[in-house]
Amino acid sequence: MNYIIDLIRYENENTNVDFKSHQYKKEQNENFLKDIISLANAISKDDKYIIIGIKHHSNGNRDLIGIQEPFVDDATYQQLVDSNVEPTINFKYFPFEYDEKLFGIFKITNCSNPPYMMKKNYGNLKLGDAFIRKGSFQNRLSRKDIDNQNEQILNNDISENIEVSFEENDIVKIKNFEKIFFELPSIKKSKEIQEIIERKEKSGSILSEITLKGFDPFSFVPYEKRSLSELKENLKNIESDYLESDYYCFFEKNSLKINFFIHNESNDFLDDVSIELIVEKDNRFSISDKIYRKPISHHPLRVATFKTPTFDEINYPQVEIKENEYKISSQIDKVKHKLPTEVFKVPLRITILPNDENISLKFKIKLYAKNIKNPILKTLEVIA
Repeated sequence: MNYIIDLIRYENENTNVDFKSHQYKKEQNENFLKDIISLANAISKDDKYIIIGIKHHSNGNRDLIGIQEPFVDDATYQQLVDSNVEPTINFKYFPFEYDEKLFGIFKITNCSNPPYMMKKNYGNLKLGDAFIRKGSFQNRLSRKDIDNQNEQILNNDISENIEVSFEENDIVKIKNFEKIFFELPSIKKSKEIQEIIERKEKSGSILSEITLKGFDPFSFVPYEKRSLSELKENLKNIESDYLESDYYCFFEKNSLKINFFIHNESNDFLDDVSIELIVEKDNRFSISDKIYRKPISHHPLRVATFKTPTFDEINYPQVEIKENEYKISSQIDKVKHKLPTEVFKVPLRITILPNDENISLKFKIKLYAKNIKNPILKTLEVIA
C-alpha cells in the first residue's frame, strides 16, 4: 500500500501510470477501453495503474480531489472489458483511502499476451482497434510496436523458474505406488463356469441338461441352474460377454490415477501452454486412451441405450498409442505464478500388470509456452 501512496503523492504520468480526476461514466466507456488497452499493450514488465481522483498538471503538480460520487463496482468495468477486448486483460478496480480521501485504483497485471485489441465494434471503436501507451501519450498500435512486444516476450525467459511435479505442494519427481493385484472378471467367471461344468458332469443327473428358469422368462438365470450345453456355450463366449467388464476392471478400477502439477515460481503467467509427455512402451503396463464405464448388466437381452458423455470422458487427456511409445498431450490457457496448476483435468489411467517385479515408467516431458524461448524439458518417474 505504501507503493500506491508514493504513486499518488510523487509519481508523474508515464508509461505505467495514468491519472484521472473522475471515474469513467457510461458515456466515457470508449475512453476507458482505449486507456486500458493502451496500458495493457505498453512495453513494460511492471504493473500498470490508472488512479482515479487526481487532477494532474503538466508541470507535475497535482490536486488530490478524491472521489465524491458513488464508487463504481469492479464488476461493471470487468464486464465491459471482457465483452469487448481480447485476449483477457487481468485487472481489478478497488477503493483506496489516503489523506481522508477516497481514490479508485485500476491495477493491471501480467500483460504477457499482447497485442490487446477490440474484438468487436463498440461506438466509434472498431474490430481490431489497438492502442499503446508510450510515456504519457496514447497512440495506435503499429507493426513495429508488435515486433517490440514479441521481442520483450522472447527476452523474458522464465524457464529456470518452471518445474513439473507429481505433487501440488512440493517438487516430487519420483513417485512410488503400491502394486495392485487383480483378476479380470472374464477369468473369474470362466473358472466359476468350469467348476460348475465339472460338478454337473460328475453328477450324471438328467437335470444337468435342463436350464431351470424362473417365472420370468427374461430374468437372469444363475450359472448353477443352466444346462451343460448352455454353460459350455457361455464358456466359449466368456471373453466377448465380459469384454466391457474386463476393460473397466483393467483400465479404471485397478489403474493408477496419475496427474502432474506445473509450478511457476516466476513473476509472470505462462501463456498458451501445451505439454507433451512421452512414455516408452513396455508389455508390463498399459496407458488407457479413454475412460471406461462400469457396465450396467450382463443380461443377454440388455437393450443398448444412448450414453451422455461424462465430464471425465470429455476431458480425459489426449493419448496417442504409437508403435513404440505413448504420447500424451494437454493444453492450458494460462499457468499463474505461485499457484500450482494441474496438467490434466482428469487424471491419466495407467495399469500395471500384476507381477512380482518392480517397474519404472519414465515420463519425458516437453512444456511449450508463448512466452518462453525453448521448450522446457523434464523427466519424471513412476515406480510400482
